[in-house]
Amino acid sequence: MGTNESRAAVDRIVDAYNAKDLEALSSLYHPDATYWSALSDLREGRDSIRNHIQELFTALPDERMRAKVVIAEGDTAVVEFESTGRGVGGVEYRVEFTEVIKFDQGRISSVNVYIDPEAVEGLVGNH
Repeated sequence: MGTNESRAAVDRIVDAYNAKDLEALSSLYHPDATYWSALSDLREGRDSIRNHIQELFTALPDERMRAKVVIAEGDTAVVEFESTGRGVGGVEYRVEFTEVIKFDQGRISSVNVYIDPEAVEGLVGNH
């Protein structure tokens, strides 16, 4: 997978996430993918990641994500995201975070999410 394909894959991730299309989003992950976030435990395998994504969709149903900056090199993309929506009690929020996404044979093999836990405190429970 080259740099352009990695950038296109990031676009597919954002589109599927914003559409709340669980099937499309989970299909982008390799069956043995890993997902780590500063907010939760390590998720291993597409089914575990799918469950996590469903939890996010349930907790933040109107969340919209956009890729502000994408730096891609070969099979790796580093993405600065901005997420907006309404949290618990309808309070509007805007949160920025960075993800390092690695691809293997066109599918996501790992995601590491770097986010300040204090920035999301009070939006939802642990996810």
